[in-house]
Order: sequence, then C-alpha cells, then structure tokens
Amino acid sequence: MKAMVLKQFGGVENFTEKDIPEPQISSGQILIQVKTIGIDPVDLKTRKGGGQDPQYKNVDNIVIGWDVAHESTY
Repeated sequence: MKAMVLKQFGGVENFTEKDIPEPQISSGQILIQVKTIGIDPVDLKTRKGGGQDPQYKNVDNIVIGWDVAHESTY
C-alpha cells in the first residue's frame, strides 16, 4: 500500500511517498480501508519532533494522520 512517510523531523518537504506493507492485525483488531485522513495539532507536533510517544523519538518512516475516514459496508 502507498503511504506518505516522514523521513526526518521538520517541514512538509520531509515527506515522501513510499510503498509499505499492509498492517497485520491481531485478535480483537480490525483493518479498515482509509479513504482520507485528518491532520491535527498532535500530528504537526510529531512532524516537528515534539511527540510525547517514545516510539516517535527517532524518525524511521513515521506515518502520521491517525484521524481517518472510511466507507462503511454495512
């Protein structure tokens, strides 16, 4: 699948399009097909290197934009 990944902290020029593997799900999880994302203040802070989550202290193809919209099939 294609994703916009952050190669290093800083501005939007640090994003690049990349093919990444489809996430593998575990019991109790679901996988959705994302139609669009939303960017909010926490995403901007993370992009600049100020995220609070320890997994985002080092950049290694971070995908930000956790607010998503999907199409319901039911």
